[in-house]
Amino acid sequence: MSSIAARLALLLREVRRGEQLAVSIVGELHERLGPLQAAVDEAEAVAKPYMESAKTVQKTLQSLMKKRQKEHSGKAKATPAEVPPPDDSITGLFCFPAGQEAEPEAFSVNASCLTDEACTYVCSYLCSDSRRFNGICGVGASVDEIVKFSFDPDAKRREAMMVQNGQAQEGELEELAIEYLVVSEGFSTTDAKWLEQRQKLAHIGKIAAEAMNNLRTVQAASDLLKMATSGKLGPEGVYHDLYDQCLNVTQDQYVGTTAVREQWHSFQYKICFFQHASQQEVPGDVDQAAVWDESGSSSAPAEDAKEVMNLGHPVGMMTETAFRSIPPSQLGLEAFFFEPSDHLFLFAGGGQCPGGVHRALAVQFVCGKQAALTRVREVRMCAYVAEVSHPGPCDLDVWPSALRDLAREDSSQSDLEASILSWLQKSRGKLSGNGRIDWVQTLKTPEAARHLLLARLAEGQTGPVVPLVTLEDASHALRASILLLQDIARGTSKAVADALPAEAWMFQEKAREAAADLLAPVVEPVAPYVAASVARMEEMGSMLMQVMTSATASVSTAATEAQMISYCLGQAQDFQRQRPTGRRFRVPDEPEDLLVMSGYLVLVHLLLLYSARMLFGIVYRCLRRCCCCRCSAPHRRAAAAREPQSLNEAAEPAEEQQDLVDGSS
Repeated sequence: MSSIAARLALLLREVRRGEQLAVSIVGELHERLGPLQAAVDEAEAVAKPYMESAKTVQKTLQSLMKKRQKEHSGKAKATPAEVPPPDDSITGLFCFPAGQEAEPEAFSVNASCLTDEACTYVCSYLCSDSRRFNGICGVGASVDEIVKFSFDPDAKRREAMMVQNGQAQEGELEELAIEYLVVSEGFSTTDAKWLEQRQKLAHIGKIAAEAMNNLRTVQAASDLLKMATSGKLGPEGVYHDLYDQCLNVTQDQYVGTTAVREQWHSFQYKICFFQHASQQEVPGDVDQAAVWDESGSSSAPAEDAKEVMNLGHPVGMMTETAFRSIPPSQLGLEAFFFEPSDHLFLFAGGGQCPGGVHRALAVQFVCGKQAALTRVREVRMCAYVAEVSHPGPCDLDVWPSALRDLAREDSSQSDLEASILSWLQKSRGKLSGNGRIDWVQTLKTPEAARHLLLARLAEGQTGPVVPLVTLEDASHALRASILLLQDIARGTSKAVADALPAEAWMFQEKAREAAADLLAPVVEPVAPYVAASVARMEEMGSMLMQVMTSATASVSTAATEAQMISYCLGQAQDFQRQRPTGRRFRVPDEPEDLLVMSGYLVLVHLLLLYSARMLFGIVYRCLRRCCCCRCSAPHRRAAAAREPQSLNEAAEPAEEQQDLVDGSS
């Protein structure tokens, strides 16, 4: 008993320490809110002039771009621009064509690209398309006095493809080259104005780079804090310290069984909060027994690195509200494989598995002094549950009240052990009432110890008890049942249609027509009697409705609806008070929920009565058949013996009448 008390004291002190750490994490979040908001305001004030100037220039560029498109398409007349006279700041750029005999194409550029080592970007921007240029360009006053560079003639086209796939931002190459372009031969006045405004925008971006980077940094931190305070990162944002942090664990996992032995492979699971989760098989030593399959052939596993499997993108904390509002099919799941909790984060929509479902990972946070990924279980195919220790779930209020009070007292380890030992001795009867406790397994984790102690002490209800039946649950179950029946009906009809040949459907139509022709002589004489019976039933139904209406009126005069509801609520509350404590559900106290529960109970009783009636009928027929066969056997033999004699007696008068007829004739 003393060892149990010592282990339980360690667990309680760990929970208390985690509770204190969780409070400090939440406090740190609130302390950061004020200074961070001030930093955001300051960064916005510094970047605001640059942002306004850039906005004005961008508006001018948009109008110039439309005018350039009209001029290049021939819809508007272009006016040639004045080319500035050559000076030391302007030099030539020559792009060599793919053909050997063709002359290089010449451009004018700013000579500073040589000192800035940016001429390759200018070449890629001006000399695009590998079908026209061979990837060699030169910068100098003439072709004979140039410095040659290798460049990528397909850089602009590759950037456009990457922009379409979301792998790059539009205009990155232009941003690197635009500073070194000058007005050249063939430029229109619109082209010259566009180049001037575009270089002005690039200059604004360069001098405002530091201010804009600072603004983006503080805005990202501000967005994180807003997510935390809105509940997207756990209660009160307690898991905000995990943002951009990755945890991983490598563990052996059972993957199958051969004729020789079980197969276990090593997998590495990686969770990056709150971005993505992945699984990858870790190559290890060759399992010689697993190499040989049932047929006796050898199939050595490959040594290459395995594919990284995506376990999903972040969905959010799966609280009770989120659990009810999000259907599993929306997340690519057949059904949820976890219970909702304020401390459960879901990744869903990962790699596709057989059957059309997608991989998903539920992260269940458990009490611990530091963040660590302890283990991952595949609870069903492509559905994983990871346990991550963190101070967030540590809460002494969910423990039995006596242990909670003992743990929160400022006492040493020895004093806490002595107090817990005394409590264990006093509570021995309750703890051992439902069987012996495996303390070794129970005291492995705080969660296991808490669940067992609450169950044995009947203190599991730490909040409002869930109603047994509610109108919302009933309607949800009814809709789900209807959808399931519709799916079954569609699947069955499709399977039958695929299985039966076309001749069978033709035979069905012919059989229906033949049956209608055969039944017509029988149905026509009976039809008037059927119509009369239906009319009689309708008359009886109307009489029954009148009787029910009068009965309802008499009941309403005796007791109002409010009185009936209050009576039902009183009965439900009396029944709830008589139930033992610690039950998982309670009797509902809403009128609609009581009505649903009453209808449910009536339906159950009707089904039980119908089942009992069918069972009684089967037993009765069996007993009657068995008993009648034994008891009435002598009577049946006597009746069979008398039957020939009665036939002879009936035949004698007939013979006498025949003789009389013959004599008269």
